[in-house]
Amino acid sequence: TRTQEIEIYYRFIGKVE
Repeated sequence: TRTQEIEIYYRFIGKVE
């Protein structure tokens, strides 16, 4: 499982929002 990838993705979305 690549949970780290999802974590970074969510962090990116939160930063853009």
